[in-house]
Amino acid sequence: MGAGAIVYANSFWGVFVFDDNAYLSAERLPAAASSWNMPLEGEEARVTTRPVVSLTLAVNHALGGRNVWGYHLVNLLIHLGATLVLFGVFRRTTRREGFSFAVALLWLIHPLQTESVTYIIQRSEALMGLFYLLTIYAVIRGWHWAAVASCALGMGSKGVMVTAPLTVLLYDRTFISGSFRKALSERWKLYAGLAASWLILVVLWLVGIRGVEDASVGFKLEDISAWQYARTQPAVILHYLRLVFWPHPLVLDYGWQVAEGLWPVAVPASALAGLVLGIAFLGRKNKEALFCLAAFFLVLAPTSSFFPIADLAVEHRMYLPLAAVIALVMATADRILAGRKFVAGILLIAATASLGTVTVLRNRDYADVSRIWTAAIAGRPDNPRAHNTYAYLLMNEERYKDALAQAETAMRLAPAYPDYHNSVGVVLAKLGRYEEALRYYQNAINLVPGFQPAHHSKGIAYANLGRWEEAMAAYREALRLKPNVALLHFNMAVAYTHLDQNEEAARHYAEALRLKPDYADAHVGLGALEYGRGRASQAEDHYRKAIESDPGNAMAHNNLAIVFVERGDLETAAGHLERALEIDPSYAVARKNLDAIRQGQATRRSAA
Repeated sequence: MGAGAIVYANSFWGVFVFDDNAYLSAERLPAAASSWNMPLEGEEARVTTRPVVSLTLAVNHALGGRNVWGYHLVNLLIHLGATLVLFGVFRRTTRREGFSFAVALLWLIHPLQTESVTYIIQRSEALMGLFYLLTIYAVIRGWHWAAVASCALGMGSKGVMVTAPLTVLLYDRTFISGSFRKALSERWKLYAGLAASWLILVVLWLVGIRGVEDASVGFKLEDISAWQYARTQPAVILHYLRLVFWPHPLVLDYGWQVAEGLWPVAVPASALAGLVLGIAFLGRKNKEALFCLAAFFLVLAPTSSFFPIADLAVEHRMYLPLAAVIALVMATADRILAGRKFVAGILLIAATASLGTVTVLRNRDYADVSRIWTAAIAGRPDNPRAHNTYAYLLMNEERYKDALAQAETAMRLAPAYPDYHNSVGVVLAKLGRYEEALRYYQNAINLVPGFQPAHHSKGIAYANLGRWEEAMAAYREALRLKPNVALLHFNMAVAYTHLDQNEEAARHYAEALRLKPDYADAHVGLGALEYGRGRASQAEDHYRKAIESDPGNAMAHNNLAIVFVERGDLETAAGHLERALEIDPSYAVARKNLDAIRQGQATRRSAA
């Protein structure tokens, strides 16, 4: 446990990265805290597919809000707990404490585990792994109801748990009963309970895919078939195995491409088959080795066989299978170094030190968003999604020329994807090159007419060019394709305001606030409309809500100051204008209003 605490100590400086930003957003976390409905698969229709993970995230949010430290603490505690259970499983199976300690230690500190421990949202993998191991351990101890309960919790953590009942049955046959028939006949209640836990996955799956067109697991993916996925996995699995022995480079987002042609399919498949047959032959009289080999593929089966998933390769899938590989390696080393305990100890220390060092270095990558993505690009320079994601990160840093280069690289690598054409347009728009941006938005629409972000972006470009009618047409099409987007309703409200259609503008501001109640800019816009109607009190309410949601909203402070000027409360008005200028020193309107107040006060003092 001490080793784990040491190598993961710097993980607490890790920031929210990649999917963390979507699933641990400020909008979604409070919803999870109140209802446990955290969407962990990609769309809001799948809010309950991992309710156990959702609960842990809700607890994190309730106790610490967006403080990243608490999320890392829980992730580490889950990993440490899983390590203790793994040690217990091996110790009770092999009756060899030293061997079990070595396996658990290397599994604990291996760099491959960082994606399941330091990458916060992949808590789902580690939590599933904990319950998977607890299920096996409970069976070993004869705690059958505990095994069923743990299995059920695992099913509520991640779908990979689907193979746990089969792994338990195989363990029972190998180490306890001696045959499948005896295992099933003597412990039929246990296996009935474990099988019943599959119903949890069925219900969660049905809830999760309802109305969703881009499910990430199963047969709903249109971009990749089961055969394409399956034929690519031998190369992916060999890559995983290489990372066990040489964990570099570690990559957050692989963007692994489907294997095409005879040799890219046949060579990895043959090599993997030969490796498996070789291990099976050499370990034919060693039931522990054969079980580890079978368990490795059983745990990987849901994600590395013929069930197509959006990402063909991700490192966190090796969280549990890594234990099987380490056990096989340690068993081989144990046989080779039989009787040479000193040498074995030195090698274990060296392995622990080297792997632990790499883990510490990898945790440093997670502490900086730029660093994690530059590492991803360095490891997989042909991955367009990594270049595209980095482009948006650079835009946030206002490094627009660098962002354009990254977006163009993504588009060059995957010219058939509308996302990357749209991204080039977005960067060009940031550079003020709206006419050029429009061409790229149209390219994206030509590729996929229903690509909503391009229609929305197109409307924003027209708005910046002052072509409000064209902007509105683009917004309407974007709204037809995806109606529940707060930013889109806000932009439509702005456009309607410029077209002097204030009633429509107010309706869309209100809809934006319904979708996002703390939307400060929408409150400011609606407040301005209310003020224009002579409803200063209602305007004040909206400006105050805007400031409450976003204390750094300079326009809200400026507009609220105008309300106070109308009431004759110049001192309060001046305070809000000063605050607006603290936020944005270049805010010319606020500067002009403050100067007018001060000049008026000076005139009155002079007259007095």
